[in-house]
Amino acid sequence: MFNAQSVVNKLSELHHILYTNNYDIVFITESWLHAGIDMGLLDPESVYQVLHKDRADTRTGVCGGGVCVFINRKLSIIEVNISDSYSALELVCFDLLYASNRLRFFVVYRPPHNDDVAEQYLSLLIDCLTLFTSGTQTNIIVGDLNCPKIEWPLASCSGDHISKTLHKFIV
Repeated sequence: MFNAQSVVNKLSELHHILYTNNYDIVFITESWLHAGIDMGLLDPESVYQVLHKDRADTRTGVCGGGVCVFINRKLSIIEVNISDSYSALELVCFDLLYASNRLRFFVVYRPPHNDDVAEQYLSLLIDCLTLFTSGTQTNIIVGDLNCPKIEWPLASCSGDHISKTLHKFIV
């Protein structure tokens, strides 16, 4: 998992990660992808299935944010369709089928703001995660939530309202 801040500007590094290290799954936040980018450019050897959720600022046309995941084609996955009511979220969800088990992965990017809009975004994210984590599968959340005040190893949080809200939800 890494934060790319434009994966297209780092294609040689991406290809090294994909084809030299032979990872089964690679998670990327701040992919900065958009509809004009051919997915074949990202994985020219077609080893991976690429799932992505792009963000575009419709006012300026500037791209940023976004998430993507590269999943080796030898793995059996099912993409989880997140309802349109959560379309504002930068989130990809898929189930990895392993023997008789199902692992549900969420790849998430939350922009690093702490204003009213950010609180609404977090509320929407928690609502989405609550809805799609219900079930018998194991759920794994991967990404950049931009909450540096959360001390995950200590399971504590002394930060702002957004960090405390996210921490309480996860715990």
